Amino acid sequence: MKGDISILKSEYELKYSQYEKLCKEITTQLSEVLRQRHIALAFPIDFRVKSWESISGNFQRFNKIPAALEEIGDMAGLRIVLLFRRDQEKVCDIIQECFEVLEVEDTTDRLSADQFGYGSIHFQVRPKAAWLVLPTLSGLQGLQAEIQVRTASQHIWAEASHFLQYKSKTHVPKPLLRIINRAAALLEEVDDDFDSVLTERETYIGKLGTFEEDRPLNTNILEKVLAEELPPENKDVDENFSEVLDDLIAFNINNVKSLRALLKKHHDAILAAEEIHVLSEREEKEDTWYIPHDPERFAKGVFLTHVGLTRQALEEEFGKEKFNNYIIKKSTKVKPTSEKELR
Repeated sequence: MKGDISILKSEYELKYSQYEKLCKEITTQLSEVLRQRHIALAFPIDFRVKSWESISGNFQRFNKIPAALEEIGDMAGLRIVLLFRRDQEKVCDIIQECFEVLEVEDTTDRLSADQFGYGSIHFQVRPKAAWLVLPTLSGLQGLQAEIQVRTASQHIWAEASHFLQYKSKTHVPKPLLRIINRAAALLEEVDDDFDSVLTERETYIGKLGTFEEDRPLNTNILEKVLAEELPPENKDVDENFSEVLDDLIAFNINNVKSLRALLKKHHDAILAAEEIHVLSEREEKEDTWYIPHDPERFAKGVFLTHVGLTRQALEEEFGKEKFNNYIIKKSTKVKPTSEKELR
């Protein structure tokens, strides 16, 4: 055994908070880049710093003590779980762009013919030199982290196989082999089908042209009409069009004609309301309820998203009290059961 356990533990205790800070900084930066690039996550980015119990347990299993903490490649670990497999390549490019990449491995490549596998892509990274110029990040010098990139289906398989301890066919009781194979195949099909849904959705959106006025709204048509009727700078990258579609339908705004009429009628009023919000925020930064999640948008005088402007139009049309009562009922899951309740 090389290295000294007591020295290594002292180093661990000294650097634990630095590794935790590294994980938090990577999470913050990657989360924002993925949001801006429209990458859909199945879950928020997860991270952990290896516990001392886990590290010392590995010493016992492998009879080896590293000379320094930096030799433990997965001391800091982050996991990006994607909804769609085709985004994996984009995320890998983003990691290559944002960090100094020391090593890349697709774990599928390490599986033998008799092993079950639905792997993930692992990156060993460290911050670029530009990060370390900042005084608050200078303590991260020399630290590394492992970033895993996988789909939700791959994540399910990894968690299940870890729990079951079925990593190869020789580990599986013969009566279970058929159903295990079927489960693995189904998970691969899920990834294939999700990618197909995206492709078909893009084809559908690409064919959307001029709408008939009586055409019923759906989330894609709603997004396109709002883009035509509202200022482009107000559109955000992660708006929830399905929720505002429910709001519109609840107030009988259910086709292209009625939506356009609503937005045109209250166009000036909703932009004036946005301006009031911006002025209020600038005058009372600490007292206002609103904290802008995107300072660059706010600096340009942009407060509301397309969804927010649409809800403002509903409030203008039906009155603040009536609209707020609806929102309260909706938020408490006591939804109006008839048009009469909305009057």
